[in-house]
Amino acid sequence: MFWKTRIKPNLRLFFIAAYGFAIFMAVDFKAQEIHPRAPRSREIIDMYKRKVVVPDQIARVYTVSPSVMYLLYSLDPDLLAGVPRKVQDSQMPFFTKSFLALPELGGSSGTGMNLNIELLLKIKPDVLIVWGDDGSYDEKTAANLEKLGIPVVAVAADSVEEYADTFEFLGNLLHREERAKELSDYARKVLDEVKTAVAKIPASRRVTVYNTRLGGGLNAACVDSHHARLIPLAGGINPVPCVSKVFTGIENLNMEQVILMNPAAILTLDEEFAKNVYSDNRWAGISAVKSRKVYLAPSVPVNWFGGPPSHMGLLGLQWLTNALYPQDYLKDIEKETVDFMKLFFKHDMTREEARKIIGGN
Repeated sequence: MFWKTRIKPNLRLFFIAAYGFAIFMAVDFKAQEIHPRAPRSREIIDMYKRKVVVPDQIARVYTVSPSVMYLLYSLDPDLLAGVPRKVQDSQMPFFTKSFLALPELGGSSGTGMNLNIELLLKIKPDVLIVWGDDGSYDEKTAANLEKLGIPVVAVAADSVEEYADTFEFLGNLLHREERAKELSDYARKVLDEVKTAVAKIPASRRVTVYNTRLGGGLNAACVDSHHARLIPLAGGINPVPCVSKVFTGIENLNMEQVILMNPAAILTLDEEFAKNVYSDNRWAGISAVKSRKVYLAPSVPVNWFGGPPSHMGLLGLQWLTNALYPQDYLKDIEKETVDFMKLFFKHDMTREEARKIIGGN
């Protein structure tokens, strides 16, 4: 038998309040289902002084630039929602499986692929990041992409001198400040060390460096090409006086022009040229060949001297400065390579593996 008891007044008020609160929460929950709260946003100033409204929390990022892709990978590979182009087989050991599985969408001129808009909308990045100087960015392109609801943020990635600031900017944008500081501190330290060493080298000892890319040694980076910017930073002198007519800043030359330049050192990306130049009679009278100072730029996991430009240039700068002025810039490049891969790619390697990457230079 259940006893009928009277509920005390204050207890009755409690039940009424609890019942009302439950109804309120149910109604509010339904309202949120019908009218979900809009994500919070913030206005930023990108590295090209543009005002851009971006989500406060950014979880998925896409970039049309391979150069920026490598920067973002070092910052946090899990942020990338796709890649402008797949990495080559020789690069794969340095990247995570999840990164290697990302879809390829194309993008800037350096990828050889137009941006796949349909796939871009499918992966739904929170923000699209472009390198402002690689031909992938202009106001019209940004406006068209922003019409699709994707904010476009432009960053500087043209020179190793910019990477410290670029890492810091990306760290603030993507809330990865601590990691960004770690990378930017390294960049500044390298630049300061090299600058200090080079400043002590008199003009009379400065080395002329002919920077040939591919094509058997008869094309070269002009003095204003982003591919040749490491040369003056390393204390070298670029003897190729041309002004860039195309974005890459690479010009075709003839043998007579090279003979007149008579560079003291040659830096090349062409493996066949580097292997055969010492037995090629056309090049026998060039000072760099006579003194056996033809350097093949390391290219793992990404070329250290462009193709595309990347923060690998921070390692390339140290390597080149040490090659040109070993007595003035004392650096254990093997150890530096091991440390660099650990910091920027979280990849463990031995000194022997580093030696193979650097090659017989």
